[in-house]
Amino acid sequence: MTEPLLTAHTPEAGPQKSTNETKFVSLLHDQILKLDQAELDFGLYRILNRRRTDITDYLKKRLPAILQKSVGGAAEKQIRELETQLTDLQQKLNAAAAGMGYDEGAFVEGKVLPALETVPNAQKYQQLSAQLDMLKAQQALSGTEMDQLYLHLLTFFGRYYQGGDFLTVPRRGRSRFFAPYGGQDTLFHWRSRGSHYVKTSTELRTYAYTPQNPPPGGPRTIRFELIEADTEQNNVKGSRRYFFPHPQQISLQGDVLTLPFSFRPFTAEEEANYKTRSKKNEDEDDTEENSGSIQDQLLQEHLKSKALPEAASKVDAEELYRQARRYARKNTSDYFVHPNLGPFLKAELDQYLLREYLRPESLQSPETLQDRFVKYRALKEAAEGLIDFLHQLEDFQAQLFEKRKFVYAADYLMPVRLVPEHLWPDLLSSHPQLEAWRDLFHLDLTAKSPEDRTQALKEHPTLVVDTRHHAPQIKHQLLASFDNIEANLDGVLVHGENYGALRSLEPTYRERVKLIYIDPPYNTGGDGFLYKDEYSKHSTWLSMIHERVSISKNFLSMDGVLFASIDDDEQSRLTEVLREDFGDENLVANIIWQKKYSPANDARFFSDDHDFIQVFAKDINAWRPQKLARTDDQNKLYQNPDNDPAGPWMSGDSEYGTKIG
Repeated sequence: MTEPLLTAHTPEAGPQKSTNETKFVSLLHDQILKLDQAELDFGLYRILNRRRTDITDYLKKRLPAILQKSVGGAAEKQIRELETQLTDLQQKLNAAAAGMGYDEGAFVEGKVLPALETVPNAQKYQQLSAQLDMLKAQQALSGTEMDQLYLHLLTFFGRYYQGGDFLTVPRRGRSRFFAPYGGQDTLFHWRSRGSHYVKTSTELRTYAYTPQNPPPGGPRTIRFELIEADTEQNNVKGSRRYFFPHPQQISLQGDVLTLPFSFRPFTAEEEANYKTRSKKNEDEDDTEENSGSIQDQLLQEHLKSKALPEAASKVDAEELYRQARRYARKNTSDYFVHPNLGPFLKAELDQYLLREYLRPESLQSPETLQDRFVKYRALKEAAEGLIDFLHQLEDFQAQLFEKRKFVYAADYLMPVRLVPEHLWPDLLSSHPQLEAWRDLFHLDLTAKSPEDRTQALKEHPTLVVDTRHHAPQIKHQLLASFDNIEANLDGVLVHGENYGALRSLEPTYRERVKLIYIDPPYNTGGDGFLYKDEYSKHSTWLSMIHERVSISKNFLSMDGVLFASIDDDEQSRLTEVLREDFGDENLVANIIWQKKYSPANDARFFSDDHDFIQVFAKDINAWRPQKLARTDDQNKLYQNPDNDPAGPWMSGDSEYGTKIG
């Protein structure tokens, strides 16, 4: 009986999801893209929600298809080619067997007849059959190969994403790192260079979520709205601030419920109450794992321990509390935004695939190279698709951070002598203005008659009028009384996050400022400056300083100068940043000044009695300091006992000269 010809090969159903696939999808879906937070409906989360279907489709369908094609595609092609060749050989061997009198064909139970084993076509048939069996066996292991490909994706993306943030640290292997040296004389580099340091105070904004199982008639959207924020100044956290919900002020408009929050330090009474109850946790962060922090206790007391008002009667209190914890955590963690994330990850991917996947030194045969190269291309295609999407998200956040901000409010301070007298009655009718004069200048006019109040203004012409204490129409009249309000300004005070403020002021003050003085946080560990961990202490500080100093330089006129105060902890690093931004040639001096007049007798080593002021000019050839006139006491030091025709003189050091510009 003639054996039937070979039938087309049909692969078995795909393997179950591998462990590494599950881990990788979880890393992308839940940690990096945070698609598990589908209920959030603001900012970046709103964009992710709009593209949630596309992202999920890519992770669950397109990505596995790309990898599966690399695992099975080449083998499928070889199997089909071998099956075609074997079918042709079967026909030729059956014809030869018929010519030799074997009417039942050349095969018995799938094996070539002994009489035909020495025929070249029979030998070739046996060889190709063995190859086909091997390929099918290898294809059965495709699930293991898929698992290995997912392991490489998991290893690569997990290497650069840790603790809720990307680490743009170039690597050349598992434990080798790389600094982008460009051939310059010296290289100054730090871990987070090129990334934006984003302070949480810039993130204090509306937070919204959609309840998971809203009851009939319940709100479809719940918003947290900040109504009061006492944010830190000058990058120093100072007194710790907390989020206080105000459930009694909850409002319901249509199907949107709004819960107001304030962000402020404790009052003396609140501090004694909460910190006594939670002293052992007072320095702990409010993370998902730590439910005993002060912030958490505060939220529990306001949202879970007390009954919510009638407007929130159909709100899940447990879910409300959980979202409030997430809101508080989000706004008390400084973080980085990486505008060049895409190019960075693609360059690192090329290095990873070359050094840790292809590994040219391990390739022993052309067949191995071909197989691995097919999978290399699949890994590259899959990873670059994800990198492109991650870069879009990161670039979007970078653009928001770099975008010049709108001025939320602008008020003016002016001496009362510049205010037309016909507006004085309006000034004196403002109780907030009267209270400000009482508190700031100890001038209490509240109990005086209108005539005495008017006389007080005449007697105090420098009394400061603050437009924020007056109704909008009065404010407009005050400003309209000046022909050119800008020409009368002799100072501008900006309240805001420093990078955003600098970006917004840059068009107006570019090359118009003669002197900049900065007093940044000294990064001593006790100044409240935040960083992700001890390893990134200096790099976080450097990123914050570098981008703010760089933009500040644009404000300086050509004869302008920058003074920067610092102490021993960061003095050397600040010097390198300023040298890089201003140039070595524009270093004026490193001023060392005595900050203590009495030595610290309890110092462990030396008494730390000094700090530094770094001085850099925009152009050292254009800047010259204006010297102070000598005082009478200083002039008394100069005498002329020998009637020197040059005039009075005093002894001085002759062996030391002075550096001239």
